[in-house]
Amino acid sequence: MPTSAALQPLSGSPFPAGIVAHKRAPAGLSVSAAAEERDFEARRWLCTRSSRRDPLERAAALLVAISCNNDHEGRDANAIPDSLSCVADLLGLSDVSLACAVGELEDRGLVATDRGLRVIDPAGLERLAEAA
Repeated sequence: MPTSAALQPLSGSPFPAGIVAHKRAPAGLSVSAAAEERDFEARRWLCTRSSRRDPLERAAALLVAISCNNDHEGRDANAIPDSLSCVADLLGLSDVSLACAVGELEDRGLVATDRGLRVIDPAGLERLAEAA
């Protein structure tokens, strides 16, 4: 993503040059919404930055990012509205690999899948996501 007068690369950041900080919010977005978008994109990049990272940890990291984004937008932070196929695509995992990871997260008591995907233990999920 090329930078313009409205965009500045994050200095000293571990993120690639494509993740930028806005001097001002883009048209149509409040400063808060723009910050949330950058936060979500940065978290998503961290989730997928390494294919060597365990799929369980990658899934946990993305679920934490989605949960935080839901909370910032005033939705139920524990409800994960996306389909598992959508989450698998975001992580670059097969549906089977993601299903195994979600099953493990459920066995650990971090998520429940009885009525859609719900985060049960956000702190535990975040600890797992940061373990890598």
